[in-house]
Amino acid sequence: MEYAPLLSRRLGLAGRLVGVIGKPTSDFEKQLPQQNYKAAYVEQEVLFYPFGSEKRVRFALGAGGFAGYYKRNSFDYVSGVSGQVTDYKLASQDGVHAGYLGSLSVEAGLGSQQRWQVGVKSTIQNGIEGVSTLRTHSLTLARRL
Repeated sequence: MEYAPLLSRRLGLAGRLVGVIGKPTSDFEKQLPQQNYKAAYVEQEVLFYPFGSEKRVRFALGAGGFAGYYKRNSFDYVSGVSGQVTDYKLASQDGVHAGYLGSLSVEAGLGSQQRWQVGVKSTIQNGIEGVSTLRTHSLTLARRL
């Protein structure tokens, strides 16, 4: 859920409440019990519209931060033979997670009044405990208030 007011022709804000639920996608990790991820975050971004925000198609660069709580059930190690798990040790992590994010987005207004918008966004942010960088891509459907 996002609220994104414009501050000027070239600047805007985007505040979001984000919920994430995930499970492993690899067949190897699916063999392990209790593999999942849950998180809830608050994000705040400043958006820069280099070509202006009044156009039907809007391009934006964003930078900001996030904070929230996560719980990840994973493993310390896993070994296998021919795609079958032979040994593993489960592990859990949870706690507060905060960091930076940057984004690149393109949105297009639909209809004559452009009340509805559709867009795509790519985001980069630091991962849990700062050991990785996460890249996400999303499709957006929005309605102007």
